[in-house]
Amino acid sequence: MKNKGFSLVELIIVIAIMAILVGVIAPQLIKYIEKTNESSDTQLCDSIRSALTTAALDPDVVKDGHGITMTGTTVSACCTDSTYKAAVEDILGFSVGTEGSKLKSKAGKSAGIHVSIAGSNAITVYCNSSIKSGN
Repeated sequence: MKNKGFSLVELIIVIAIMAILVGVIAPQLIKYIEKTNESSDTQLCDSIRSALTTAALDPDVVKDGHGITMTGTTVSACCTDSTYKAAVEDILGFSVGTEGSKLKSKAGKSAGIHVSIAGSNAITVYCNSSIKSGN
């Protein structure tokens, strides 16, 4: 009589080897995913900075006293003027005030998005010290 298939011992050995491989690979995968999320947050910060700068330099937006608020530390605080806010939202493609929900990394979610402004062409957007976009 011929035995076809694997014995129980062989199956247990294969499962043990797979468990060891998963135990070694999982931490590396988690680091890779967090690094990808931080990269996504950096791109979001860069998009916000670009939108704030573009809207601040648009002559149609800044005419008649409209424009960027120089004291803002959040995107919403910088966009108190309705014309400027509409221009920023049009460039970004989403509403100002919802940008924090788009952060993906652990560091970004805990810190939120902050804006530092020193004129219309010196805008820095960051969510922590390692995720930053600015001139």
